[in-house]
Amino acid sequence: MDTRKSYYAVIPAAVRYDNKIIPHAKLLYGEITALCNEKGYCWATNDYFSNLYSVSKRTISSWIKSLCDAGYVTADFVFENDSKKVKVRRLKVEANFHTRRMKTSIPSRSKLLDPHEENFLTPMKKTSQIIIH
Repeated sequence: MDTRKSYYAVIPAAVRYDNKIIPHAKLLYGEITALCNEKGYCWATNDYFSNLYSVSKRTISSWIKSLCDAGYVTADFVFENDSKKVKVRRLKVEANFHTRRMKTSIPSRSKLLDPHEENFLTPMKKTSQIIIH
């Protein structure tokens, strides 16, 4: 039996379709949500994420900055005694971002229907005419 914890990742539509966010940062967002399940925040380091995704720590930093700048994630730091050295970083998923209206950087995207709206058919008009061929 596998005893490892298996948390699920959540990537809301607002994050998935936000064109201002680096594409791979959206996947990282899902990983952060999964790691927040245990303590309410994500304690993983850039080193952990860089090994997980096979990218540099600098790349991970830019992905996290992208999520923080967009307001989807916040970062809190705990410093070592009277120094500027970070002891722990806590990433938290912002719960209030979904109340904002999503804005995208591609003008044509604003004319598209929301994904769920595309699944509904427009009702046909009722007519009293019967056509016989």
